Amino acid sequence: MSLFTELRRRNVFRVAAAYLVVGWLLTEVASTLLPMFGAPDWVARALVIVIAIAFVPLMIFSWAYELTPEGLKRESQVNRDESITWQTGRKLDIVTITAVVLGIVFLAWMRLSPDVPAPGTDAATAGPVEASVAVLPFVNMSGSAENEYFSDGLTETLLHMLAQVPELRVAARTSSFAFKGQDKDIREIAIALRVAHVLEGSVQRAGDRVRITAQLIRANDGFHVWSENYDRTLDDIFGIQDEIATKVGNSLSDSLLGVRNKDIEGVATKNVSAYDLYLQALAELAKGSYGSLQEAEGLLKDALSKDPEFLDAKTELARNYLDQMLTGLASVDEAVPAVEALAGQVLAKRPGHARTTATLIWARDYRSFFAGDLGVIETSVDTLRELTIAEPGELEPKLVHARYLSFLRRDEEALLQLQEARELDPLNPEIYYDMGFVNNRSRDFEAARAALLRSLELEPAQPNVHGMLGDIARATGDGVDALRQDLLALKVDPEDHEIPALVAQYLYQLGLIEDGDRFRARVHAIAPTSEIARQTELLRSINADTEDHSLALARQVIEEDVGNRQGGWVTAAEYLLWTETRRGNAQAVLEYFDSQVPGFSDFDAPSIPQKALAARTRALGAWRETKSQEELMQLVGRAYAPFEKSGFSFADAPLAHVSVLALSGDTDAAIEIALSDLFTRAVTEFGGWRRYFKQPHLAGVVADPRVQAEMARWEKEEAGLREELRAFLSNYYSSDSRSL
Repeated sequence: MSLFTELRRRNVFRVAAAYLVVGWLLTEVASTLLPMFGAPDWVARALVIVIAIAFVPLMIFSWAYELTPEGLKRESQVNRDESITWQTGRKLDIVTITAVVLGIVFLAWMRLSPDVPAPGTDAATAGPVEASVAVLPFVNMSGSAENEYFSDGLTETLLHMLAQVPELRVAARTSSFAFKGQDKDIREIAIALRVAHVLEGSVQRAGDRVRITAQLIRANDGFHVWSENYDRTLDDIFGIQDEIATKVGNSLSDSLLGVRNKDIEGVATKNVSAYDLYLQALAELAKGSYGSLQEAEGLLKDALSKDPEFLDAKTELARNYLDQMLTGLASVDEAVPAVEALAGQVLAKRPGHARTTATLIWARDYRSFFAGDLGVIETSVDTLRELTIAEPGELEPKLVHARYLSFLRRDEEALLQLQEARELDPLNPEIYYDMGFVNNRSRDFEAARAALLRSLELEPAQPNVHGMLGDIARATGDGVDALRQDLLALKVDPEDHEIPALVAQYLYQLGLIEDGDRFRARVHAIAPTSEIARQTELLRSINADTEDHSLALARQVIEEDVGNRQGGWVTAAEYLLWTETRRGNAQAVLEYFDSQVPGFSDFDAPSIPQKALAARTRALGAWRETKSQEELMQLVGRAYAPFEKSGFSFADAPLAHVSVLALSGDTDAAIEIALSDLFTRAVTEFGGWRRYFKQPHLAGVVADPRVQAEMARWEKEEAGLREELRAFLSNYYSSDSRSL
């Protein structure tokens, strides 16, 4: 028998054909779909290499082995009369033909229906409307990275202008910029962004001259709907922008919308120098770090000095002040009046401008909330909802509205709002961060972690994402990963003094004083007089020094009315109230707070400062020592009533729940909540749990043997965690953080 005949009999040729066809199908599917999942290019290449390498071993295997009713056997062990290679061959033929048919169907689907998004992508299941476009970042051809902001700025302006064309859907800025610097096929980009057209181009700037190319491409067939080259002086940049946006808008309007577009507005300045500074500021704002916010402020102020009527610069400066307030760079008293002044100027010229309005609402409500008006969030949530309805294509109102809903514990509504935002901007990392935030608050840690990791995929340089991943790690009992995430945040944003302070506090509460001191030194070097630096000193003293020294530090914080950034003031108030009450000085400490904290005992005041509201809940144990049981329970109800307006629930605060039940005299119920809701959580979630259980009104709870057993278990878990953290930090110090 010839070798060829034997190869046919053993189905080697059929195995080869089936393998090659199935391999081809897998390669086609992978090369098309993997990029849409954000997989790096090497994954598809690796798949092809693996398929190729496996071919020869498979041929050898098909020659040496035969499939029988009893399973695989060596060919030499099979009786020729009992061989069923002909049946196996027919099955292989079916596999080959099926794979060919599936491949043809897949290719036809991709060619004839390019607008259908791939399964599992962030885009919605419906394809894009025909009247839709994405503006890709114009390529900087100037030979200098310093001009990158200029090409990006041109893209920003075109996005802004095209968004004004009626009935035209424009992919949001963040999603479009996600493809910057990537060599992606136009069709892949269009599918990911759910658009039918793509505008791309390049910018070459030399001195006072600029050369711009632009082309509008239909994604499904690569047809150039419109293209143009511009070679002008720099002072004509605004005319070029207007011309490009108008021609693109008209091309799409004439062919798709059936109507000529209305006049569209470009960036609100004709001053080239102001525009230049504005573009540089946008590049800094996108980073969101301490240093970039300060740099952006200076650039925007310089732009406004050259054109005081530059409304876009005013809007971004207002948002910059809001971000500075949220990150602790500016105080509420500094930031909010600045936001109000700038937003007022913009809204006088642009009534109802969505981004400016949302920024103004957020800034004012932040101030009102911390002044004691806890109901302001519930009041404004409807206003924000109306803004999202009036401006359905604007992203900022949706994000602010979702944050308000989450604060009110209306998590399902918040997630729906964020899903609407994702429809506008499917590759925006901020949206996934907010999804993580909402899911974290509702303790859906798996969903929160998935959203946050997706956010990091889209933008790796986000310290806040690492911070929240650290919070999730603490809540789920992974104390080492909690520290690792905080250190990654510090690596991303080394100028943020709050990150090393939080690391130091975490280590102090676990008894790792010397390790905490290494990070405390960094805080002292960057921001020695900051609010969180004061809090760090207090927590160090509490965990390492004498009680008297800690009480003195706490009194300094109260008497100097230090701010409550990261809960620093509340930490001092809590320690002072709990410790003095345990020492038998309940009446004296209550009188002290009456003298130092406005509104502390004035329960009838229409608006109570947040510090007073927070101190009241910590003072209930002291009032127990000085009031009748009936008076105490009235105070308990009145102390927590304002927090109900902001969605407070004892189910989310087991420490408060146990404490209130114990204060009411229901020790058995307090014990049951401690066992079912408190000790079922990770010890890493409650840094000051020892101080908490020293309160006199919890003595009956602590006396229960089951509670004592759980406290002993927490002690043991903390001891084990300390050793793990020591080993982790030893490696971290020696590797200079490269091991992260």
